[in-house]
Amino acid sequence: MDLVNHAGPPAPGAPNCCVQLSPDNSSLLLQPVRDIAAGEEVTIDYGARDMVDWAADYGVIWQHTARKGRPAGP
Repeated sequence: MDLVNHAGPPAPGAPNCCVQLSPDNSSLLLQPVRDIAAGEEVTIDYGARDMVDWAADYGVIWQHTARKGRPAGP
């Protein structure tokens, strides 16, 4: 899994999946937390990270948070 769309603060909505480790610890699984409609995007909550983590781990700097000087988030 590379990137999955984010839902949860500060983005609107709640995630419709969570990430779990497979029983044999060999892979990550997207586990639905509710029914997902055909055509609906699959989302997870990336969790709280500061801008340094986003830049270091993913090469992402969220412009709306960088301008306001707040901790970064999706």
